[in-house]
Amino acid sequence: MLGSIIGDIIGSAYEFSGYKSKTFTPLFHLKSRFTDDTICTVGVAQALLDNADPATTLIAWCDRYAENGGWGRAFAQWFTASKPEPYGSWGNGGAMRVSPVGFLATSEEAVITMSDAVTNITHNHPEAVASAQAVALAVFWARQGVRAEDIAARLAERYGYPLHLTPDDIRPGYKRTERASDSVPQAISCALHAVSYEDAIRNAVSLGGDSDTIAAIAGGIAEAMFGIPDEIKTEAWTYLPADIREVVTRFYEEVPPITRPRPALSPELLQAFKETLYTVHHKPPYSMQIGVRCEPLRALMATSHHRHAAFITAWNPFSQPLTAKENATRQAALVRDVDALGLAYIEGIGRHPSNNWPGEHSLLVLGIDEVAAKTLAATYGQHAFVWATSDAVPVLVTHDAY
Repeated sequence: MLGSIIGDIIGSAYEFSGYKSKTFTPLFHLKSRFTDDTICTVGVAQALLDNADPATTLIAWCDRYAENGGWGRAFAQWFTASKPEPYGSWGNGGAMRVSPVGFLATSEEAVITMSDAVTNITHNHPEAVASAQAVALAVFWARQGVRAEDIAARLAERYGYPLHLTPDDIRPGYKRTERASDSVPQAISCALHAVSYEDAIRNAVSLGGDSDTIAAIAGGIAEAMFGIPDEIKTEAWTYLPADIREVVTRFYEEVPPITRPRPALSPELLQAFKETLYTVHHKPPYSMQIGVRCEPLRALMATSHHRHAAFITAWNPFSQPLTAKENATRQAALVRDVDALGLAYIEGIGRHPSNNWPGEHSLLVLGIDEVAAKTLAATYGQHAFVWATSDAVPVLVTHDAY
């Protein structure tokens, strides 16, 4: 739920701008604010928490924040009417507010029932109903640990959505629309092809479409897939008034906990990590080995006045092989994250000297502290990363340490 709210806040600054880049900074623009997407999401959440009539609860929240703006004309007429009735909308307003369903439902059947109950009060066109179901199911499945590619396959089979298309595929010709069938699949793709929560939001904004709503939809799914970094949560919290904070707090007290076992690091794989050569593409290039003092690394750290370094990759999360395109996308996201930290890096590659596993493009990040290195490794699903201090003896830090 908070993932949707944050997506709305971040995306709000780019609404109607046609902005088509992932590299915007800061993440929270000076013009960022919560919009109708947040208000409606909170209304749905409260209705579900209180087992209350969704129309009555949603109208109460919309009345309270009527001056906030951002309402579609038909929706505004609905919540101000003396006898509000569904109005056959095929828009994305049902999908934008539905993420609480995916977090609170305990079965696929419950997802559909709950999604339809909170959608049909306004957006009762088949396209809108289906799009809300798809978003709620994506959140639910992600919370169960279903892989992104499997979520895409299930939704494609059920709803015919072209979720094989990546944000890079969609972006060039995409035009703003509020039609569910032309915006919700794109928002889902922004999450399913992301490598982190922030990457999903940047994907959503970069399409240049209905940015707050697409980011809200992608953000809810991405929260279920990746969680939300604490620093992003903290920043977003400052945008929210007390009544919204109260519902959000109650919501997470009720969300069923999910525990996902981390893929095991086998003794054979651990040994392979220890035997791998971690080559730094410096001038001249050199390779590091675990437990062996590396004089070129020592000299580099001395001359650059850095006390710590980490050799890390975004390739092949938990040693599950991805395509070259998928790995390149993940590595580009890692580079953006390192750039955002303001750290210097040198490109490299990790390659075992004798087995057939392909070399993995990596970064030697200079001056990074161990906490930040562990965060990056966890974000990109790595079994381990290489850590070095000023003694220039590389050590392997495995995921049980983060």
